[in-house]
Amino acid sequence: MPGLIVIVILTILINPAFLIDLPNQLKDKNSELAQFLRPSVMLGILYVLFAYLVGLVSHALTHWLFGVFSTIWKPLKRYHADSGIFEQALFNPKCRIYPEDFEQYTEQFIDKLKCKFRNVFEIDICEIDKTERNSPIAYTEIFNLCRTVVLRHSEASSSRTSALLALYNSTRLLGSILFLASISFWMKMTFSENLLQGIWILLIVYLIVHMSIWVIGYKNCLSQQSFFRLIYWIIFFVLGSIALLKDGCTALFIFYCISVLLCPIFLHLYHVLFRYYRNTILYGFYEYVVTREKSEKSEDSEN
Repeated sequence: MPGLIVIVILTILINPAFLIDLPNQLKDKNSELAQFLRPSVMLGILYVLFAYLVGLVSHALTHWLFGVFSTIWKPLKRYHADSGIFEQALFNPKCRIYPEDFEQYTEQFIDKLKCKFRNVFEIDICEIDKTERNSPIAYTEIFNLCRTVVLRHSEASSSRTSALLALYNSTRLLGSILFLASISFWMKMTFSENLLQGIWILLIVYLIVHMSIWVIGYKNCLSQQSFFRLIYWIIFFVLGSIALLKDGCTALFIFYCISVLLCPIFLHLYHVLFRYYRNTILYGFYEYVVTREKSEKSEDSEN
């Protein structure tokens, strides 16, 4: 599905009237498009394989982009699974930039989780911050070790983990594709006629957004999550207004609006599924260790 969406987006960028003309062209059974969309079994299999390949390439590209931009813009690390920022904030309350991510964990559970982790792997989490150079790797390693235990020893948690892993990767991919699509649609509307004019428009947008960030930051009355949401809508509202004034309500503008509206929905869903995924790993690991300790105590008492 993500590969198919990418193919459709690229087709729209090449021919903006594609989806508008689609119903009329499908009515004509002899048209090239109608024949293309009604393939033989062999061609249908090739279409599916091609869409799957495009989806894999898109997944690799977005994963790489998340890794690159998370080093440039720190708030993006929250959405990058391999950054270790969540694990560090979980065990070190001073690093909690987004408190809403930790509302479902009590301090009692976190302290006991530290002890269970130390008992199983003989690694003291409290010692990690003393070596700041390796702390991101070490915190990521903590989660990976817990996941290994869950996947190996808990059948119920492992199946749920695999399902959530596939779901949150898919939603992140779709959200990233729609974000890039909205930028691409806007650039197609702005830069198609006059490159110099598009550069001036980008400069004006940058100044408007920079002033908005300064004003909102000066007020300092919003949480970081609300702050970034507001900045997102300001940026794309300004870009959409410029595109609407320049070209009017064209097909590209409609596709731009759809992409802008759907992108935060998928990214929010990604964040929710990613949180469920982490909870399944951490709770599954803790449950396994507690169950194992109880069975060992019962065996000792019987002996």
